[in-house]
Amino acid sequence: MGANPQISAHLESGDEVVILEGEVDEVKDTSVLKLLDQAYKAKYGMAMQGPGCIYKLIARKIFAWSEQDFPTSATRWNFM
Repeated sequence: MGANPQISAHLESGDEVVILEGEVDEVKDTSVLKLLDQAYKAKYGMAMQGPGCIYKLIARKIFAWSEQDFPTSATRWNFM
């Protein structure tokens, strides 16, 4: 992991918006990686490709809204 684990992630859509802010941490637990690989195989019919790193996002803030009824649909969650 780099010096700054802070991250912001969002959906590609501008109509249905979800933004997550938090920190990432590399998943190194082999039992968790095996479960992820099994789920990936079940969905895509093949094993995850490597080498690479898997990260988990620990969300601290989440923002969501729908463009169709913004601002009444705007929602924010804080997990501090």
